[in-house]
Amino acid sequence: MKVANIYYEEDLLDINFLKKVIEKLDDDENHIRNFLNKLSFAFIRESENFRKEIIIQFLNKFESKGEDFFFRIGRDTLCGSVIILYIVLEKHPVISIQNVHWYKKLSDLEFILNGAIDLVPKIGEFDIVFDERLTKSCSALDKSNLIELTELFFITNIIKKNLDNFKSLLELYRVGGARNSDKKEILDSLINNNFDKFLSCVRKYDSNIRKSEDFLNNYSKIYNLLLESGVFVYFDFDNLIFNGVATNKNLYPVKYLDRNKKEAILMPFQNLSNGDLEKAYDIHSESYAIPLKSCKKFTLRDIYSFKDAEKIKITAEEIKQTKKLSEDEIIETISVLIGDPNKTTHSPAEKADLYTGKLKINNETDLRDVAFIIKGKSFPKITPKDVSHQIIKASNTEATILFLGITGNLFDESRDNFISIAKLANKGYCILDVVDLTKIRKLI
Repeated sequence: MKVANIYYEEDLLDINFLKKVIEKLDDDENHIRNFLNKLSFAFIRESENFRKEIIIQFLNKFESKGEDFFFRIGRDTLCGSVIILYIVLEKHPVISIQNVHWYKKLSDLEFILNGAIDLVPKIGEFDIVFDERLTKSCSALDKSNLIELTELFFITNIIKKNLDNFKSLLELYRVGGARNSDKKEILDSLINNNFDKFLSCVRKYDSNIRKSEDFLNNYSKIYNLLLESGVFVYFDFDNLIFNGVATNKNLYPVKYLDRNKKEAILMPFQNLSNGDLEKAYDIHSESYAIPLKSCKKFTLRDIYSFKDAEKIKITAEEIKQTKKLSEDEIIETISVLIGDPNKTTHSPAEKADLYTGKLKINNETDLRDVAFIIKGKSFPKITPKDVSHQIIKASNTEATILFLGITGNLFDESRDNFISIAKLANKGYCILDVVDLTKIRKLI
């Protein structure tokens, strides 16, 4: 039945109707091409789940045809390119010498660099394994197309951004000839922790970059200049990972402030003690900020919502009044200040006295989930018995920072337990004493 010529593009937005159409498709390749051309409109318009459901049904319908069949009928349409890409990724999750011919064929698809990658349903992240055998298995044109496709797979998170995969990309650049020599040298310097070589490469794009201070002063400018020149680098602030140590998982150096507030550089895939990194520079916000998963000590000045508290002058009488506040009164004060009307229900199941996603950390838009444990007038002395169970519960939430607010005397053992548990849970921590809480009260 020549169903592909009967329906309009808009008719195929109805998924149930569309499934019936697929079931009635015959084996005529021209009819199938016409159908895929009409289906492209629905693929652009509808959701990822819609596309995945239809792709799976389409593959089940023609599963006996083989991969070459899908290349023939799909190569000239957007929808067909998405289906082909899905097939190749699902069947070949590791891109290697053994299956590189399929990826070379992908680069020939009309829409592969023009929309298809953005529409393919997520299957997972993949690895690449390339070595010197690429020299013999690919022509110069194949290598050029393969490089462009591989870079795009990295950018769209199809290929995992890890050190081993970047080493394979380096091998691809190596066999790619002179036109990729600058990319090769920059990537080599980045993944092999050679900052001097990186500076030498950058100098080709900006002759004024002679030393590390020049790079630090032109940090964002150099990043954008490399991108504009087609050099594959990337930076995401959340790729600065904390797990006992700070690790830069970006393909670009991280500029940071050390404990002495001095600017320094952390190269890609290198580690640094958490205590040596005070703040890192975010290229996109163009400001220094505390990374999301930083298990560091926070003070009032580190928290945007409380940033004006340090400047406030308080009296002994005001501190005395704060000591008379109950836990609920302190929680109410903080809730009003940060603009969170929701109240944490007090019950045996509660994991924090106040859990909120309204606290601003680095700037006006940097909202974090945080957990507050509060001890007011009922606790003139805070022993481990008073807080340990709450600290453990709060550490098992999605909060990125744990707060311990107290009006009484905090025992050393209680403080040490709080800090240790926060670090073990890879969370930031902050102790707000009666002076801090008094200043916070005056912000309202």
